[in-house]
Amino acid sequence: MRKNYLSEFSADEIIAMLKHTAWRIPDQTVSSASTNTMFKDSEQAQFENAKKHPKENTSGVVAFSDIPFIGGIMRVLDVGGGQSDQNKDYMARTKGVELLVWDPFNRSDQHNKAVKRSIKLQLADAATSMSILNVIPNIEARLAHITTVMQATKVGGFCYFKVWSGEGENKGTGVAIETSEAYQANAPAKRFLNEIRAVFGLENVYLDEMVQNLIVAKKCTDNLPAVGEIEKIRTISSFMDKPTVNNKHFTPMPAPDVDVNNPTELAMLSFK
Repeated sequence: MRKNYLSEFSADEIIAMLKHTAWRIPDQTVSSASTNTMFKDSEQAQFENAKKHPKENTSGVVAFSDIPFIGGIMRVLDVGGGQSDQNKDYMARTKGVELLVWDPFNRSDQHNKAVKRSIKLQLADAATSMSILNVIPNIEARLAHITTVMQATKVGGFCYFKVWSGEGENKGTGVAIETSEAYQANAPAKRFLNEIRAVFGLENVYLDEMVQNLIVAKKCTDNLPAVGEIEKIRTISSFMDKPTVNNKHFTPMPAPDVDVNNPTELAMLSFK
């Protein structure tokens, strides 16, 4: 049975997964290419649809429209940005920002190598991940994706992760749907909060209260969290991330009322 939560791994195993994973694609049971589609609708059509469905803000130009790219941001890397250049054109025209796209499933090897070289020479001011975490079934691949986002961004920069919570009766329940060709987590953004914390640090990641479906992470250092901090994140993950059966659906457990910097309180979680 596939492990799917941080709490199912030891701190040392998590650190091993995080090391040397940036810009790499661990084996996935489902390729992200099958979940990506080119944006055939015009910008106007996308915004009109967003007015009808205001919670659907995780793809296309709409995904970029409500993020405040401020503070001298000139270059943004979109990791897993798909085949289309529509977002790139939108960002240049409306925000004066150069959007680079790195996507090993939907862009050519030549394109991806050129983008990687460009980022290595000059790190991005910010980075984005739009509706990617929710279509990756393997935690190793999700952590590799998050690590790529972090390492591509300059210290002090912000990274923005949007998560689509699915549709139909499984929307937001955490009841994943997986076939041989596609995967959808059907989970809210907070489901992936601790996986992002494992890369950026416990205190550097938050669920945005103003923009729906958005997690914001600040890169405060080039270093990954130490073993002790990973252990704290693991403990919190065991209470926040694993769903519990509620009739026919899964409901994410609420975060525990605990001071994450207090070792005694963290230890007590194991006995509650």
